[in-house]
Amino acid sequence: MYEYKFVEVNVDFGVFVARFKGYREIIEEYAKQGYRYVGYIPQEQTRNHLATIDLIFEKLATNEGDI
Repeated sequence: MYEYKFVEVNVDFGVFVARFKGYREIIEEYAKQGYRYVGYIPQEQTRNHLATIDLIFEKLATNEGDI
């Protein structure tokens, strides 16, 4: 069985561009904890851009009591 973690990441809106900041550090940190990045889910969207996403991580649960 797998254990999942969801980490919210907000967008940093600029004049001409919108960027998600800090996602690389989040992915690296969860990898150190034994998680694997598996994708993202859009959480909130403005008229033209995603505003918030959830990064999704998984790892094998060590036993059924862990979840």
